Amino acid sequence: MRKFFVGTMLAVSLFVVTGCATSKTQTSTEETKTAEKSELKATITLIQEEKEIASKEVTFKEDENLLEVLKANFEVADDKGMITEIAGVKQDAEKGCYWMYKINDKMAELGAGETILKNGDKVVFTYAKI
Repeated sequence: MRKFFVGTMLAVSLFVVTGCATSKTQTSTEETKTAEKSELKATITLIQEEKEIASKEVTFKEDENLLEVLKANFEVADDKGMITEIAGVKQDAEKGCYWMYKINDKMAELGAGETILKNGDKVVFTYAKI
């Protein structure tokens, strides 16, 4: 009877250890996938007078908006979400020069604070006369 009890306890212990090891591996894999998902990349390019003045590959997290990412990577000033200056280049209302941007070669329809970046986006800010 004692051999049966010891054998049963050994078998139960083996199942418990095996079950815990599998769970830990699965959790680790899920954490890795989550970390990979949260590290997204985009390219932001600044153009003034038809010349590229800066270009940078930026990293960001899911659901971050363009204005947040821009401020984290460049010197930026804004007025209630409207960009008024990037990298020392200020808008000039008298001359009608402002910062405009395209994402993936399409003119933006929303302000930078409302635009959610996606992995692989190519953002081009152009300082131009309107």
